[in-house]
Amino acid sequence: MRKKLDGILFDLDGTLWDSSRQVAVSWNETLKRYPKVHRELDERDIRGIMGLQVPEIAGKLFPDLDRSESVELVTKCCREECAHLVRTGGVLFEGLKETLEHLSQEYPLFIISNCLEGYIESFLEYHKTASYFQDFLAAGATGKGKAYNIKKMMEQYTLQRCIYVGDTAGDQQAAKEAGIPFVYAVYGFGTVHAPCHKLEKFSDLPDLIKRIEEIMK
Repeated sequence: MRKKLDGILFDLDGTLWDSSRQVAVSWNETLKRYPKVHRELDERDIRGIMGLQVPEIAGKLFPDLDRSESVELVTKCCREECAHLVRTGGVLFEGLKETLEHLSQEYPLFIISNCLEGYIESFLEYHKTASYFQDFLAAGATGKGKAYNIKKMMEQYTLQRCIYVGDTAGDQQAAKEAGIPFVYAVYGFGTVHAPCHKLEKFSDLPDLIKRIEEIMK
């Protein structure tokens, strides 16, 4: 007999939405106020840093700046992007709202992201998706990465049979460290080696979950 999951945890960028174009617009506006920076970012730059924490982003995008200065700059960009995204939103992946509505009637849904506080809220507010999720947790709230935050959410809600849906190797590693199955969102931004479960498009998730439930002990 199939035993249902007691929770589904999601990454945000590359899994639920693509905000890269609007984030690039916001970051470029912020960077204009920093005379030491002589570059303009595009969507590919932004997609290349999604899923990373602030210090990693700082080192990748602004290696010529002092460490403290680059971290301060990235933090400023991230905070200003939240206000921007509340006004503009991002691009939801096809079938997202309908699928979330369906899943939320059967399962508690959560978001775990490596973003600063305010970013997940911008997704929930602009796209009116808050009612689908029971809770969310950002790295900016705990100062910790995804594995820690997944385990924290599992402990808080006593989740014993859950999965993490994400699109990067970092997401896969976080799920492994948390001891839960990982679902690779193939349509996202990253590349994952030998995933056990592949999600070709978001609307396929309900059927994939049933198959996972059949094989989970």
